[in-house]
Amino acid sequence: TSRILEGEPASGLPSVTLSMTDPLYDWRELKHWGIRDGSLPDGAVIQFREPSFFEAHARTAALVVGVIGFQAVLIALLLQARRRARETDASLRFAADAAQIGLWQARAETDDMTASSHFRKMFGLAERGTLQLSEVFDRIHPEDRVGVREAIEQSEDKNRTFDLEHRIHREDGTVRWIATHGRTDSSQTGGGIGIRGASLDITKRREAEADLALQRRELALLSRVSTLGVISGALAHEL
Repeated sequence: TSRILEGEPASGLPSVTLSMTDPLYDWRELKHWGIRDGSLPDGAVIQFREPSFFEAHARTAALVVGVIGFQAVLIALLLQARRRARETDASLRFAADAAQIGLWQARAETDDMTASSHFRKMFGLAERGTLQLSEVFDRIHPEDRVGVREAIEQSEDKNRTFDLEHRIHREDGTVRWIATHGRTDSSQTGGGIGIRGASLDITKRREAEADLALQRRELALLSRVSTLGVISGALAHEL
């Protein structure tokens, strides 16, 4: 500029090419004036930008998202397993009811007991409501009650199964024979001793066995009478 002022012609001056740098913007001013990044020209460089929470804590955020995702998958698997367990339990109860088997389980230290509808019907108990193990023992025939308790107590000591046949005395005055297969387990969640089992009404089988035994006794008596008749006839012939 000074050379031109001194009278030198501009055409004789060398040309200088100026390079254009990318436009710079202050992020704080953009935020103050409400200017969005999308309205800036191409190649704009924004300085002094404050990172967002996720940008500043990317590793922590990724870890939190991973934990939440893992928990979501775990919950989904647990819900699926619970649904399958319910379906299996329903199928088992349906099969047991079809076979006229009563299912039950109890905890020895609390006396609490749950049982299927067929078990309640078999023992003449209420179809709904809470159930106590002592109520079931009250239904057992007094002559068999001690034996049933001893069988359960012995299985508690050794964590083994027990099989027994006993009578029950229902409120309607009838006496029924019951076959019970059970097991005690002291390793259940929450401690204590759990007892579970299946019971079957075998009254008809017992009655059939009693009738068969009676028939055998009558047959034996007839055989002895017949033998005595033959001997009497032979003795009379000899006389």
